[in-house]
Amino acid sequence: MKLGVFIAAFASMEFEAVLDYVAPIGVNAIEIPVGAYVAMQALKPAQMLHDE
Repeated sequence: MKLGVFIAAFASMEFEAVLDYVAPIGVNAIEIPVGAYVAMQALKPAQMLHDE
């Protein structure tokens, strides 16, 4: 079984901070909100598309 989290619950945090927070507790996957469900300032699609 894999444990995942919907990161909209952490909308006030920066993306990297969310990853640093959830990784140590065993989260294996994240669901990134799209479609204007929630406005997350931390998500910058253009930057994420060019980041390896």
